[in-house]
Amino acid sequence: MPITTLLFATIGIPFLGGLIAAFLPSNARNAEAWLAGAIALIDVAILAFLYPLVTDGNVVRAEIEWIPSAGLNFVVRLDGFAWMFALLIASVGFLVVLYARYYMSPADPVPRLFSFVLAFMGSMLGVVLSGNLVQLVFFWELTSHSTGSRMFIPLKQTIVSRLGKSPLKRWQQTTLTRCATFNRKDHTF
Repeated sequence: MPITTLLFATIGIPFLGGLIAAFLPSNARNAEAWLAGAIALIDVAILAFLYPLVTDGNVVRAEIEWIPSAGLNFVVRLDGFAWMFALLIASVGFLVVLYARYYMSPADPVPRLFSFVLAFMGSMLGVVLSGNLVQLVFFWELTSHSTGSRMFIPLKQTIVSRLGKSPLKRWQQTTLTRCATFNRKDHTF
């Protein structure tokens, strides 16, 4: 399997698994836990396989056309630092699934929980592996949409908007004025 496929699969598999988990019956607790755990472990295995490629400061990139009229490509970029965070995200995702399997009551909406956990994991992997600024913001927004119950959404959105987006937008403006491009490959910060 080509390396580019593995890089895209690292982000895509959790979203696909989250979609499948959402449609599983609510009484299939074991099947949902096995699905979510297997997806997290598949990501861990993919990242373990990619480790030798990022040692010694190497960078692995995969790119496909995304918005050609704007000159934007969907870029997945894996270096040593991104590899460490991606492995951390996938490993913690597995531990959350393992804990949730035994913690959740049979009356709780387990398919919804595992669906959101996998979507959040995919979003965080997207943030870490993004190769350009537009993708980073896109996946950052997905993290806020893939978390939480409806009761705390207004409070969470306010906190994220005020504390998270303001520094991110300032960073975006600074980066764009300094660099005049969205791609990470063109600059070292």
